[in-house]
Amino acid sequence: MSRFIAISVVTLFLSGCAVAPKAEVNQTDWRDIKVGGVPLRVELAFTTKQQTRGLSGRESLAPGTGMLFKFAQAGRYNFWMNEMKFALDFIWVREGKIIQLNANIPPPLKDFPRPETLQARAPVDAVIEVPAGWIKDNGIKIGDEVIGF
Repeated sequence: MSRFIAISVVTLFLSGCAVAPKAEVNQTDWRDIKVGGVPLRVELAFTTKQQTRGLSGRESLAPGTGMLFKFAQAGRYNFWMNEMKFALDFIWVREGKIIQLNANIPPPLKDFPRPETLQARAPVDAVIEVPAGWIKDNGIKIGDEVIGF
């Protein structure tokens, strides 16, 4: 009987470990996508923590890279340039199509530290941030497809 109790306790302990919630992993995930047929390597920002942090505090983005914010449902999400150190272009996406572009959004200035806030005019399910000038340099336009996200 005591052997049965010991096995039961160990089984309950191990099964409890199997259902314990996982801690958020601080690793960076990347994905290769195409925006208007142009290859772009994006860092994924899917969790609330990743989305809140975004690109804040970074010095720059490597050429040919950006950050992809993907949402479970379409909505009018706010983005701001909090603690940004470089200008960005914003690509607003709904169901794999670009519906809005905002180019050359500057970081906060020392004389005017309040960060700029942006929002799409219509619900989106993804937003891509790229270095300022990327949209123009690559001929990206409203209606272009975003593939691979």
